[in-house]
Amino acid sequence: MKTDAKTLLATLVLLLAVFSCFATAQTATELVSPYLEQGEALSFMQLDEQHSIIFVGKQMVFIVKQTDSSTSLVRGTYQITSLLNSYVSKNNMSTATLLPSEEEANSNLAVVRSFNASRTREIDCHYFIGPDDLPCTDKDSCLRSCYTPLCRGMLGVSNEGFLDAIKDFKTNTRVLNEQVASFEDNYPDITTLSEEQLLSFANVRLNELSAIEKSANALRQNKLFLQETSGGFYFCFSVDYNTTGIPELKSGLELLKTKSAIFSDSWSVASNIDSNTQARIDTLAGKQWCEEQKQLMQQNLQAFQANASPFQTISDVSFLSSNVENLNAAFNSECAQKKFSQANSTLEAFNRNLAEASDLLERVTARRQQFNSLLEQAKQRISELSSNSSINSTSLEELNSSVVQLETEFPLASNYSELSLLTASLTEKNVQLNALAGIKRAEQFASSTEHGGLQQFIVPGLILLVALGVAAVLLSRKGGGDRTYQYSPPQN
Repeated sequence: MKTDAKTLLATLVLLLAVFSCFATAQTATELVSPYLEQGEALSFMQLDEQHSIIFVGKQMVFIVKQTDSSTSLVRGTYQITSLLNSYVSKNNMSTATLLPSEEEANSNLAVVRSFNASRTREIDCHYFIGPDDLPCTDKDSCLRSCYTPLCRGMLGVSNEGFLDAIKDFKTNTRVLNEQVASFEDNYPDITTLSEEQLLSFANVRLNELSAIEKSANALRQNKLFLQETSGGFYFCFSVDYNTTGIPELKSGLELLKTKSAIFSDSWSVASNIDSNTQARIDTLAGKQWCEEQKQLMQQNLQAFQANASPFQTISDVSFLSSNVENLNAAFNSECAQKKFSQANSTLEAFNRNLAEASDLLERVTARRQQFNSLLEQAKQRISELSSNSSINSTSLEELNSSVVQLETEFPLASNYSELSLLTASLTEKNVQLNALAGIKRAEQFASSTEHGGLQQFIVPGLILLVALGVAAVLLSRKGGGDRTYQYSPPQN
């Protein structure tokens, strides 16, 4: 019983370890998802038990290695080439094995022929316009081609754009006819294809199918087929194309294209995959850098705007503030477009302009503080002089009027230079007020000397000097407490 319990416990521990590995292993999709843009689709091509090529859209972008315990990107052209060559060897790839069989080729042609057979609504529409299918290249020729009573009736109600819709319909129908014929007539004898022609075969067929789909979609959107509620004329019955096999056919050709590229030039394919991986890594790093810088820029911008808010009437401040805001918006736009090099230059310009704007803000603030201090001094001086009846009232009134005018003009200054000029003017007024106060003191001093008042200044001064001399003598005799004063003769 004890042995069974130990065995059970060991088994549970082993199972927990296994489940732990699976739980911590990241899926390939999870690994590459940070490198994807919103809406991008992934597809996979297995190379071996552990390695897969990951396609983003139609592009080979990553090779992922996945084990029970870890998932990682495979990097390096040499390592990727080795994996691709192993894949070629393991699957015995050759021109013969890559080529579609005759049955597959006939199936491909059948898909396009089935689509072509479903174009009956286009034929009906031609009859509604004019059974002879006359050309429609300009207004006159389109009028001639529209000769059935039904078609003329549409013209009679002045349907603007109706002739243009006929012209587009005939043009797209002709183009689609040519595209379908090209796919059928130029489909090669697959047994004669060489290794070099494999990739070209897949590319040409894919391009032809994409062109057919584009033309068919243009016809679907033609106003002759659209309901009136969708902005159309609903002159013809809506087309109903059979495109069921086309997506599968395109997928098969995409796979053939990939295998042919690996088979014919594995080194170039590996180099492209590694470059694509690096580009995605760089883009992710650029996005993360942008997000970090955006936060810092926003914080700095908000702090500056809060400080600059009281100074928006100063043109220098508002101009630099606008520059900084525009550079911030440009940075965000360039990051959104993944123009990271341009964004870095814009960031440098943002920081320079922000530093310049902040410096200007400090100087404007200092200038305002200086002006307010000078204004307070001037008002105090004027108040002092106003209480003295002996001051020249005319001069004082002129200075007071100038100070009041400067106080009114300063808040209306539109730039830093004006602030500086007004501050300099107020400084001059303070000098003049101080001079006026100084003249009054001089007059009082002169008046005192003329009436013997000089004694008021001389006698107290002499008494003070004598007192200081006596104190010095007493200190030298008593030693000054704990301190010793010693005379040292000057050195020659």
